[in-house]
Amino acid sequence: MAELTQEVRNRYSGQFLTELTNQDQQGDVTALAINTTVLEAAAADTKAQFLTEAGTVYDGDDAQHISICVLGTIYFLHQFTGRYTDALQQAREVWINALRRYSQRSGERRRLLPKSGSNLTPSSEVAGTRPDFDRSRWEDVVPNMPPGGSDSTGGSGAS
Repeated sequence: MAELTQEVRNRYSGQFLTELTNQDQQGDVTALAINTTVLEAAAADTKAQFLTEAGTVYDGDDAQHISICVLGTIYFLHQFTGRYTDALQQAREVWINALRRYSQRSGERRRLLPKSGSNLTPSSEVAGTRPDFDRSRWEDVVPNMPPGGSDSTGGSGAS
């Protein structure tokens, strides 16, 4: 697969990338070509952020990585302009949401779902009843009381 900068070029028009990579603080664009230095810096920042957030190294052969990191590169290009616009905010939201979905589904931080192979089933709750260990027959039981009647902090054990 192509390098991340080439993937960005394949997906966005040259005019759009020329504007994003050559803007000054006021939004003036006088250049006629894509500034590859800025594009490569945005791609490098994207890869670093992807590693931090997703917990895995960017792989140019993985379609999910490419799709997410292209969005991230566009976000960083918007950020590099120094102009905080709705386009920047929207690019950020799209990038963060894509990263979050990937992390939950495939990344190192994917959610572990509880699962059991036990053949035991919990008893149903009955309204108005107390849990078994809250019943009066257990009031005298003090589990793991240290010898000598004092707690482990050196106190007397009584409050």
